[in-house]
Amino acid sequence: MNFLRTGDLGFLDSQQRLYITGRLKDLIVIDGKNYYPQDIEETVKLSHPAFTEVNCAAFSISGTYSQKLVVVSEVVRQFAQQVDYYAEEIKQAVRTAVYNHYQLTVHDTVLLASNTIPRTTSGKIQRQRTKLLYLLQQLETLETVKESI
Repeated sequence: MNFLRTGDLGFLDSQQRLYITGRLKDLIVIDGKNYYPQDIEETVKLSHPAFTEVNCAAFSISGTYSQKLVVVSEVVRQFAQQVDYYAEEIKQAVRTAVYNHYQLTVHDTVLLASNTIPRTTSGKIQRQRTKLLYLLQQLETLETVKESI
Protein backbone atom coordinates (compact mmCIF):
# COMPACT_ATOMS: atom_id res chain seq x y z
CA MET A 1 0.00 0.00 0.00
CA ASN A 2 1.30 3.45 -0.88
CA PHE A 3 1.06 6.41 1.47
CA LEU A 4 1.22 10.14 0.93
CA ARG A 5 2.79 12.52 3.43
CA THR A 6 -0.19 14.80 3.96
CA GLY A 7 0.34 15.49 7.65
CA ASP A 8 -2.98 13.84 8.49
CA LEU A 9 -3.21 11.31 11.32
CA GLY A 10 -5.52 8.35 10.95
CA PHE A 11 -5.93 4.61 10.99
CA LEU A 12 -7.27 1.75 8.92
CA ASP A 13 -9.91 -0.42 10.55
CA SER A 14 -10.22 -4.18 10.09
CA GLN A 15 -12.16 -3.63 6.85
CA GLN A 16 -9.43 -1.33 5.50
CA ARG A 17 -11.53 1.84 5.86
CA LEU A 18 -9.49 4.96 6.50
CA TYR A 19 -10.41 7.24 9.41
CA ILE A 20 -8.77 10.65 9.71
CA THR A 21 -8.30 11.63 13.37
CA GLY A 22 -6.37 14.91 13.17
CA ARG A 23 -3.31 16.74 11.91
CA LEU A 24 0.23 15.85 12.94
CA LYS A 25 1.24 19.52 13.30
CA ASP A 26 -1.64 20.14 15.75
CA LEU A 27 -0.94 17.11 17.95
CA ILE A 28 -0.09 18.05 21.54
CA VAL A 29 2.63 15.92 23.15
CA ILE A 30 3.18 16.46 26.87
CA ASP A 31 5.24 14.10 29.03
CA GLY A 32 5.30 11.51 26.25
CA LYS A 33 1.51 11.35 25.85
CA ASN A 34 -0.39 12.45 22.76
CA TYR A 35 -3.48 14.66 23.01
CA TYR A 36 -5.72 15.86 20.22
CA PRO A 37 -6.38 19.60 20.55
CA GLN A 38 -10.00 19.23 19.50
CA ASP A 39 -10.61 16.95 22.51
CA ILE A 40 -9.14 19.49 24.93
CA GLU A 41 -11.02 22.31 23.22
CA GLU A 42 -14.33 20.46 23.61
CA THR A 43 -13.59 19.91 27.30
CA VAL A 44 -12.89 23.64 27.70
CA LYS A 45 -16.12 24.60 25.92
CA LEU A 46 -18.12 22.42 28.31
CA SER A 47 -16.35 23.76 31.40
CA HIS A 48 -18.13 27.12 31.74
CA PRO A 49 -21.09 29.01 30.23
CA ALA A 50 -18.66 31.70 28.98
CA PHE A 51 -17.59 29.30 26.23
CA THR A 52 -20.93 28.30 24.72
CA GLU A 53 -20.99 28.80 20.96
CA VAL A 54 -17.49 30.32 20.70
CA ASN A 55 -14.18 29.13 19.30
CA CYS A 56 -11.24 27.76 21.23
CA ALA A 57 -7.67 26.74 20.38
CA ALA A 58 -5.44 24.48 22.46
CA PHE A 59 -1.73 24.03 21.73
CA SER A 60 1.55 23.43 23.50
CA ILE A 61 4.57 25.67 23.84
CA SER A 62 8.11 24.87 24.89
CA GLY A 63 8.78 25.27 28.58
CA THR A 64 12.07 25.04 30.43
CA TYR A 65 11.86 21.28 30.95
CA SER A 66 8.75 20.18 29.04
CA GLN A 67 5.90 21.25 26.81
CA LYS A 68 3.20 23.41 28.41
CA LEU A 69 -0.48 23.57 27.53
CA VAL A 70 -2.02 26.88 26.45
CA VAL A 71 -5.73 27.48 25.93
CA VAL A 72 -6.93 30.46 23.91
CA SER A 73 -10.69 30.90 23.89
CA GLU A 74 -13.25 33.42 22.84
CA VAL A 75 -15.78 34.40 25.49
CA VAL A 76 -19.48 35.07 24.90
CA ARG A 77 -20.44 38.73 25.04
CA GLN A 78 -22.17 38.73 28.45
CA PHE A 79 -18.98 37.42 30.12
CA ALA A 80 -16.62 39.48 27.94
CA GLN A 81 -18.29 42.68 29.12
CA GLN A 82 -17.48 41.77 32.73
CA VAL A 83 -14.30 39.76 32.19
CA ASP A 84 -12.54 41.27 35.21
CA TYR A 85 -15.31 39.95 37.44
CA TYR A 86 -15.45 36.48 35.84
CA ALA A 87 -11.77 35.87 34.94
CA GLU A 88 -10.84 33.92 38.06
CA GLU A 89 -14.00 31.79 37.87
CA ILE A 90 -13.40 31.03 34.18
CA LYS A 91 -9.73 30.22 34.79
CA GLN A 92 -10.63 27.81 37.59
CA ALA A 93 -13.29 26.10 35.47
CA VAL A 94 -10.82 25.54 32.60
CA ARG A 95 -8.05 24.32 34.89
CA THR A 96 -10.35 21.92 36.75
CA ALA A 97 -12.01 20.47 33.64
CA VAL A 98 -8.74 19.89 31.78
CA TYR A 99 -7.06 18.38 34.82
CA ASN A 100 -10.04 16.10 35.59
CA HIS A 101 -10.21 14.80 32.00
CA TYR A 102 -6.53 14.62 31.05
CA GLN A 103 -4.46 15.17 34.23
CA LEU A 104 -2.88 18.14 32.43
CA THR A 105 -2.11 21.54 33.94
CA VAL A 106 -3.10 24.54 31.85
CA HIS A 107 -0.09 26.85 31.83
CA ASP A 108 -1.87 29.85 30.33
CA THR A 109 -5.50 30.75 29.68
CA VAL A 110 -6.09 33.59 27.22
CA LEU A 111 -9.55 35.09 26.86
CA LEU A 112 -10.59 36.85 23.65
CA ALA A 113 -13.67 38.64 22.38
CA SER A 114 -16.02 36.67 20.11
CA ASN A 115 -14.94 36.08 16.51
CA THR A 116 -11.27 36.98 17.05
CA ILE A 117 -9.51 33.59 16.84
CA PRO A 118 -7.96 33.22 13.37
CA ARG A 119 -9.95 30.96 11.05
CA THR A 120 -9.68 29.70 7.51
CA THR A 121 -12.11 30.89 4.85
CA SER A 122 -14.09 27.69 5.51
CA GLY A 123 -14.32 28.52 9.24
CA LYS A 124 -11.79 26.08 10.70
CA ILE A 125 -9.64 27.23 13.61
CA GLN A 126 -6.06 28.12 12.61
CA ARG A 127 -4.25 26.68 15.64
CA GLN A 128 -0.75 27.30 14.30
CA ARG A 129 -1.58 30.93 13.46
CA THR A 130 -3.14 31.39 16.91
CA LYS A 131 -0.02 29.90 18.49
CA LEU A 132 2.23 32.24 16.49
CA LEU A 133 0.16 35.28 17.51
CA TYR A 134 0.29 34.08 21.12
CA LEU A 135 4.09 33.72 21.04
CA LEU A 136 4.44 37.15 19.42
CA GLN A 137 2.03 38.56 22.04
CA GLN A 138 -0.20 39.89 19.27
CA LEU A 139 -3.54 38.45 20.39
CA GLU A 140 -6.05 41.13 21.39
CA THR A 141 -6.75 39.65 24.80
CA LEU A 142 -9.51 40.53 27.20
CA GLU A 143 -7.64 39.00 30.11
CA THR A 144 -4.69 36.66 30.53
CA VAL A 145 -4.39 34.52 33.62
CA LYS A 146 -1.18 32.49 34.04
CA GLU A 147 -0.66 29.60 36.37
CA SER A 148 2.10 30.14 38.89
CA ILE A 149 3.97 26.84 38.54
